Amino acid sequence: MAIETLKQIEILCQAPIHTLFDYICGVSTGGLLAVLVGPMKMPLDRWENAGYYERLCGCAANNMCVMYPI
Repeated sequence: MAIETLKQIEILCQAPIHTLFDYICGVSTGGLLAVLVGPMKMPLDRWENAGYYERLCGCAANNMCVMYPI
């Protein structure tokens, strides 16, 4: 849901999300998303297509975390 919302904002503004906000923050997997699309400037499509969000959500739900290369 968060990724879809951010993608719609990018479409409406015709600009990458990291150029539209002074601060981007989040909690749990949203915090990871904030770091990747903010300071690291990862395109939302790359984040979504690589399945990072689903893997991190599963990781957080199981209270186990395995590092995935980005």
